[in-house]
Parts: sequence; structure tokens; C-alpha cells
Amino acid sequence: MAISNDPNERLTYCVSKGLVKTVKSLINDINQIQKIQPKTIDMAIESALMTATPKEAEPGERINKQWEIITLLCNIPKGLPQPNAKLVKKALAEHEKYYQHLCDTEFTKLIKEKREQMKKEDWDSVFDYLESDRVKKPSQIAISFTLRVAAYHNDWPVFMKLLNHHEPDWKMAGNLLFSAVQVGQYDAVKQLCNLSQENMPNTSNIKRAMKEAKRTGHHEIASYLACELIHQNNLEKDPLALTQAILQDYVDHSFIGSSLFNSQLKGVKNILTHVKRITAQEHDENARTNAVLDVVQSLQHVLGDNKELMGRVDFIKAHRGKIEEAPSLKVEL
Repeated sequence: MAISNDPNERLTYCVSKGLVKTVKSLINDINQIQKIQPKTIDMAIESALMTATPKEAEPGERINKQWEIITLLCNIPKGLPQPNAKLVKKALAEHEKYYQHLCDTEFTKLIKEKREQMKKEDWDSVFDYLESDRVKKPSQIAISFTLRVAAYHNDWPVFMKLLNHHEPDWKMAGNLLFSAVQVGQYDAVKQLCNLSQENMPNTSNIKRAMKEAKRTGHHEIASYLACELIHQNNLEKDPLALTQAILQDYVDHSFIGSSLFNSQLKGVKNILTHVKRITAQEHDENARTNAVLDVVQSLQHVLGDNKELMGRVDFIKAHRGKIEEAPSLKVEL
């Protein structure tokens, strides 16, 4: 069948057949493109989208040609007939989704085929992919799947390395937090609690994980998670104010025990009194931050093997802020 000489009919036909070179030639021919109606361009884009985006579509030459055509039609130079702006926006969004799907499929294929017995060389392939200079990176969903596989295999060093590349969403972070708590992976717990604000586990997930930590006897983790709850309720507070809230909570929930514990509790109370005074009197940011460092050093002298207190000290250290040169404010016990 001969191709029509009418540019509008010619464009429609070439799009239906995936003739990328001919479509490109039409667009580059100033005499031809000026005769094409905007509505014809719109119909051509919509037709190409229908071919390129069905749910059952698999990556292949036919699909890729349609995306090449869509890209050409959405980028016709200014001053020439233009497609509808909303349609262009929709097409470009679908284009982004498609190539993200390709990336995720390629990435997860590295894991799905061997997820029951992932070996070091298999994980090496995963990280080679993540650390390559590809323009498109795996999505949050693909990374979340990979994190679940690492947790399932108890490959926690791999798990934490993956977290450095991409964060899961808050819901998945909550599920992963529970898994880490179950097996006492303290470092993984700390890393999950240190995700960006939009991706960190929410309070209900932290409470659930804290309950599990107590049930399984991971007291250090339970204490750290208790601090995270305080932190989420005091997000606007500076490190010194947060330190005061954490120590106050520890004192409020402590009970009279052995003489050793009573001595530790007395030491914490003395430190808390000092913190309250500095919080009220000191307004210089650097001095307040350095005061937190001094508090950490003082707490380390009294904590002994008290795992609950260790968890709180670890949390304060992790959130002490940037330390700069400033006058020392040592605590006298």
C-alpha cells in the first residue's frame, strides 16, 4: 500500500506502523510539518500511547519505536504546529513510568532468579548495578523488595549498604524495623530510625517494634526506640532540649533497685539537673551542641552495663548535632 502524500494522512499511517525515520523526516521537513494539523498530532500521540502502554505490554522493538515517535511528537520545535500541552504532559509522564518499569524489571531480575540462595557474588552484581552511571535508577518499590530479600536472608551488612543507596517508604521502613528488632540487629534499627522524615517509620510502627524488642529481651533497642518516640514528638527541639526530654523520661520511668542502679540513677539525675540549667541559660547554638557532647561523656562514666541507659546514650550521640569549637561545659557528678 502506497503512503499518502497528504502530510496528515502520512503521519497517521507512519505512526500506526512504527516508522520512526519517516515520522522524524516529516517533522524535520518545514514544508510538510507546517501542513499538519495540531489535532492530527494529538491523535498520533494518543494512538502511539495506546500501543506503548497496555498493561500486558512487554519491552520490545515495537514498543520502543512507539516511544521514540511519542518523544519526537512531544518535542516539535516552537513556531510549528504543536500538540495539546496536557496531552504532552500525560505522554511524558507515561514515558517516565515506562522507563522506570524497564529499570526496575532489569534490577529485580538480578534478585528474583536467585532470591532463595543469594550469594556474595549475586549481591556484588546488585551493587554494581546501583553504583553504575545509569541515568535511571531503581525505584523505591524495587529497593524495598531488595531490602526485604536481604532481611529474609539475614544479610544485614548488605541490608545497611542498600539503605545507603535508597530509602524505602515509611510503611516498608516500619515492617523492616520490626524484622530487624526480632533478630536484635541494633545497627540496622538505628539506621532505619535515621531515615529522612518522610520515610522514617511512624509512631505506631515504632511502638510495635519497641514492644517486640521488650518481648525478645533486646533492652538496648527498646530504649533506643523509646527515644525515637520522644524525638518524633519533639522534632522542632534542638539537641540539648531533646537530651533533656530523653533523660527526664528515663528518670520518670526508673524504679528503685539495687545500690548500683540507685547510684546510676543518682548520676543521671545530677546530669539532668545540669542539662536543665544549661538549656535555660545558654543560647549560643555551638555551646548548646557542645554541652550535649559533654553530657554524653558524663553519661558514659555512669552507665556501666545498663543496656537501657546505653540505648539512650547512643540515641543522644546520634542526634547531638554538629560539634564545633566552643567552651567546655563539663558536668560535675
